[in-house]
Formats: sequence, C-alpha cells, structure tokens
Amino acid sequence: MNLLNTLNNDLIECMICGIFMKKITNTHLKRHNISSKEYKLKFPESELTSINTKNKHSISGIGKKFSEETKKRLSEISKGRIINKKTRIKISNTLKGIKRTEEYKQKLRDYYKSHKHAFKGMKHSDESKRRLSELAKGRTSWNKGKICPNSVREKISRKLKGRKLSLETRKNMSLSQKGKIIKEETRIKLSQALKGKNKGKKHTQEHIIKCLKSMHKSPNKFEEKCINLFKENNIPLEFVGDFRNPTFFIEGKVPDFVSTNNKKVIVEVFHEYFKKRDYGSVENYKKERAGIFLKYGWKTLFFTYGEIHLDFHKCLNTLKEELK
Repeated sequence: MNLLNTLNNDLIECMICGIFMKKITNTHLKRHNISSKEYKLKFPESELTSINTKNKHSISGIGKKFSEETKKRLSEISKGRIINKKTRIKISNTLKGIKRTEEYKQKLRDYYKSHKHAFKGMKHSDESKRRLSELAKGRTSWNKGKICPNSVREKISRKLKGRKLSLETRKNMSLSQKGKIIKEETRIKLSQALKGKNKGKKHTQEHIIKCLKSMHKSPNKFEEKCINLFKENNIPLEFVGDFRNPTFFIEGKVPDFVSTNNKKVIVEVFHEYFKKRDYGSVENYKKERAGIFLKYGWKTLFFTYGEIHLDFHKCLNTLKEELK
C-alpha cells in the first residue's frame, strides 16, 4: 500500500499495462502522460523500446551517410561518455562469432591506406599504461592453448621475408630488453620446450650448403654492413680482411679495415662472443692484436657489433676524429 500511495494513478496503470505488454514503448508512456525518465527512475530494470522499434531504427540507418558537421557534433557528444558494464557485455555478446566478409575486409584495407589510424603518432601516458597493466593481470590470453595453423604460419613467413628493420628500431628493441630478468620458472619451461626439438631432425643438402657458405663467407654480413656504412659516410677506409684473397698481412694477421689517407689507422669490427670463445676475453684479443700492429706504427680502433648497431654516430665521430 505504501508503494501504491507514492505512485500516481497514471503510473500505476502504465505499470499494470507493462506487465502484459512485457515491453513499454515511448508511445505508451505518452498516452499515460508519463516521461521515460520518470518511468525509468521507478522501474530501472524495465525496457522502454520494443524489439521491432529497435530493428526499424537499425534498418533505417543502413547506407545512411552523415555530413561532416553531423559527424563532428556526434563526436563531441560522445567525448567523455562512459559505457556501463552491462552495456559493454551486451555489445561484446552481440559481436562474438561475427565473421567479416572479404569485401568488408578489403574496404577496411583501402580505407586505412588513405586514412591514418586514429591513435597513430599518439602514446599512452604512464597512468594509462598502469591501468592497462592492472586490467590485464590474471586475464587468460585469447590464444592460450591454440595452435597456429600452417597456412597462417606460411602467410606470416612470406610477409616477413626480406623485411629489414631500421637501425633505430633495432636499437629500441635492444634497449627494451636490457635489464630484463627472465624468471627461473620461465627458463625451465623454455629449456623443456627446446629439449629434443631437433632430435632426429635431418637437414637438407641445400641447408647444409648454405651453412657452409655462410661460415666461410668473407666479408661476412656484419663486415658488409660496415663497408656500406663507411662508404655512405665517406670514411677513408678500405676492407682488406678477405682471408680467401688476403692483400694485407702484418705478422700473419689480416686486419679488417685500413685507412686510405696518410693516417696509419686499422679498424677491427667483431662479435664479442667469438673473441671470448677464441681468446678467453675481449681484452686479451684487443691487447694481442693492437700490440702486433703497433710494432709497425699502426693505431688500432676496435668496434663491437653492439657499438656499431646501437650507437653508430658515436663510432662515426671517433673515426672522423682519428682520420682527419
């Protein structure tokens, strides 16, 4: 009785009609002279629009194009709008299982060729990153336990073949991994996953030939990279480290690069791993090499793979200073 006393007659009648109608329409509310806001306030769980009305609205919007002014107004209205959790779940359930046609996918590709992505050039703030990190904690990845089919792997392989990352990208990738500590649990998992992976696997003759060629290639890939970098920056250095056809010997040692101006400068480029393996440490290699060349008046400069790729400008400044 208390509830009935607080509601006016029109609202009571509308509520009784709603029990039989199951869904209350805006037209029905107008007939009882009750606003949708008032009805929603009293009955928050009820739905005001019928399914047929929703379908009509959906069909009426197909193929409709808004003007730039309308788009701008809609954008301003939506800014700062927060969608509640219930609505998000509804949207998610509606979109689940939808497969886009090839025509639709092609339209998207064509669109983004001429229009930049809305987030392109922008960066997440530290606060945004923190929130995203917290939301992702404990969430199971969508592809966990799924096996990537061979057809998809082949597509990825074809797309990445011949792709060369810029020097800046490599530097950023290297810096992002520095100081990263892999947990012992992860290390064990990686070890177990790799154990016996290649056991009993036979390499093809073509693969073996490629490996042998790469082992005896001179100049190697790193040296070729240095040759190109020195040429591009007009550094007076000549590659003489071709061990198959050596043209420059000092006590049986063949340096990598020698200066072509009046300066007696030798440049050695190397991977630290191999020098540690062959000489025990990089310092031992430098000491032995520099000592031999110094007897004949040559100054030796050493540059590692990491120094060339991560900070070539610093190496370049050192070379220009020594060769000027």
